[in-house]
Amino acid sequence: MKRTTAIAILLSLTSSAVIAADDNNYKHDIQAYYSSSSEDFSYGRYGLSQRSYFGGDGVDQSSVPYTLSGELSQKTNFGTHYAGFNGNGKDYHVDLEYVFDSKIFIAAKYYKTELKDYEVNGYFSLGDYDDFYGMDIDRNFTVQDYKSDGYIGAIGYYFNPTSSLYLDYRRGNLKNYRTILTTDDLELKTTTDNFGIGVNSFVEFVSTTGLYMVAKYTYTSYDEEHTGYDITYNDSINNLDLALDWYLTQSFSIGGKYHTDDNDYDDDDSDNDYSVTAAYFWRMTDIFSTRFEVTKQLEPRLDGVYGRFSVDARF
Repeated sequence: MKRTTAIAILLSLTSSAVIAADDNNYKHDIQAYYSSSSEDFSYGRYGLSQRSYFGGDGVDQSSVPYTLSGELSQKTNFGTHYAGFNGNGKDYHVDLEYVFDSKIFIAAKYYKTELKDYEVNGYFSLGDYDDFYGMDIDRNFTVQDYKSDGYIGAIGYYFNPTSSLYLDYRRGNLKNYRTILTTDDLELKTTTDNFGIGVNSFVEFVSTTGLYMVAKYTYTSYDEEHTGYDITYNDSINNLDLALDWYLTQSFSIGGKYHTDDNDYDDDDSDNDYSVTAAYFWRMTDIFSTRFEVTKQLEPRLDGVYGRFSVDARF
């Protein structure tokens, strides 16, 4: 029944008459979203984010992929984000990027996540920073008390109109994290230091809109304490992340992500994770748009697909 309803909605959207929408410049982007797995759609994450851009006439979205227009504008910007987890937790961050006339930029971000008594069925992402705490596991457990926060600082250079190179540092603190795995309680306190170098680039094509490429290497060192067991771990991890998104039009893209690391202590049997994604950005009116994104995790292989739906207001 759910699948039939979803197909009917998709057909109605694709067969609807096109509503004329001017691709006007914008200075503010507000987004409300919901993301979850097809295995249990009601068990997901909802959020609200805002980003404002400063300088000039705003962000041009008329000739680049709609999803990337803010990043490709290379303008000073400020953003906030809040997310909830079915009433059992919250995740929020605030960030600022300042771009100099020389195209050198500096950025800073603060984030915080809190969860209590949260049932996790299979693979579930706790936020943008769960990879640094070995949270990418694929078994059932209960989060009793999870608190993490940290900050990120970055410096980089926009070396052409659609590309950047940057260095970043992030400091993360994980406090009072407990899970129930079978009958055991586990309480951890973790501090991580992450040093990264990355490059982002969009290449325009003649027949299609273009290809967006992301590559990043991160060196992570961490100190982990198992309180109550008098056990302490000190180790380091090398991480490599690659992503490609092919924009067939300004709205539609297909792509994939790949991650590898040498972490010997996570719960993932493979050090190589990869997934494929299809996304569509539908411009409905001059101000309002919707985004649809579907991701299939191939390794480690998971049942179902991960989906995200959002409504954007740009003005």
